[in-house]
Amino acid sequence: MTTRKISYLLFLIILIDAICSGLFIPIITQVVSTGELLNKASAQLTSNIHNTVFATSFIIMLSPAYIFAAPVISGSTDHVGRKKILSACLLSSCLGYTFCFVGIQLQSLIFVIIGTVLTSLGSCSLPVILASMSDIAYGKMRYYCFGLVALAMALVIFAGQFAGYIISLNKYDSITNSLVVLVTIFFAVLNVGLAWFFLPETYKPSRKANPNEIKNIPHSLLRIATRKKTRNLLLIFFLFQLAWGLYFQDVYSYVSSVFEFDGDKSSLLLTSISLSVVVSIVLIYPLLIRFFKLKNAMLFALILMALGLIGNNIVVMPALVWIFANILAVGAGLMLPLLWSLISESVGPKNQGFIMGVVGPLWALAWAFAGIVIAPLAKLYVASSLLISMFIIVLMVIAIVIGRFRKEPSCAQMTS
Repeated sequence: MTTRKISYLLFLIILIDAICSGLFIPIITQVVSTGELLNKASAQLTSNIHNTVFATSFIIMLSPAYIFAAPVISGSTDHVGRKKILSACLLSSCLGYTFCFVGIQLQSLIFVIIGTVLTSLGSCSLPVILASMSDIAYGKMRYYCFGLVALAMALVIFAGQFAGYIISLNKYDSITNSLVVLVTIFFAVLNVGLAWFFLPETYKPSRKANPNEIKNIPHSLLRIATRKKTRNLLLIFFLFQLAWGLYFQDVYSYVSSVFEFDGDKSSLLLTSISLSVVVSIVLIYPLLIRFFKLKNAMLFALILMALGLIGNNIVVMPALVWIFANILAVGAGLMLPLLWSLISESVGPKNQGFIMGVVGPLWALAWAFAGIVIAPLAKLYVASSLLISMFIIVLMVIAIVIGRFRKEPSCAQMTS
């Protein structure tokens, strides 16, 4: 199978997996937040989670099962290969959806918790797929492959926002919830079949895995992550996700309080932001990596984010909010695959699983931390999160300009 076909198959797998999550998470969030499975006190606690996006990161990405398992599970693929581990992750997601479906039907919180943990473990499929993309492509082609993964992530955010918008219109009842979960389970089973029967092994270890090597994965992971260049890239990735997470999770409340957007209009704004991320990856990203030097490409994306944040802080016309929000979204959509590619190239081919296993939890922690601090910051000043995001972006620009990135060649030069 050619590199292009493998990349498209990996894209299809992560897209199905991501859309399943995007459809499933709003359902389980609604079930939990309405108190169907919790007592009154716990339901009140859940209601303080003020938007679906933070609930998403809390239920799936913040789960300790994902935070601690992702580096180990993804890192183990450097010793045993990607295909079997990826198939196991997808199977875990499928079982997780099934347990949650049973929990909803039986009104059992235990089944929902077990299903959530299994789904969290299944989320380790993302770093495994990122490592697989790095196995099959080099130079500019690797940038395109990471762009496909970023596109899948953007599509799941769009799907999640759309599902959340439908829920806000009260179109979901218990029967519809069950049907959506059943459809999700069906596609999850299909995904397991695609990975197991059609996906070739993208990485074959040079020698048979040693059990002692797998046990020492945390130590090896720490050694790789403490390399100066890799550490700086991981820090930049965390700061980028923190800034983007602060904005994306707070913009709903911000436009509602400052510009008096109703729920439908605020949800539509989030949907348009998600769509702009998709458009940026499909239309702008290929041109950017072809004609721009890497440093200039990242600076261009960061400048767009900065313009969007500045505009959202100073505009007084509601119509302009839509423009600046989508400018920011375009910049964020460009940054994600660029950073993935840089991090991938900072380590050797034998450590791709390790490093991608760190990237996922950093993403989760950044968005979770953003979701936790938004409410206290809003009490101080309604636009606090947006101002902090702007400050973070400025720091990133300074780091890229004066740091070690100034010697990076252009994407075109890397493939010549």
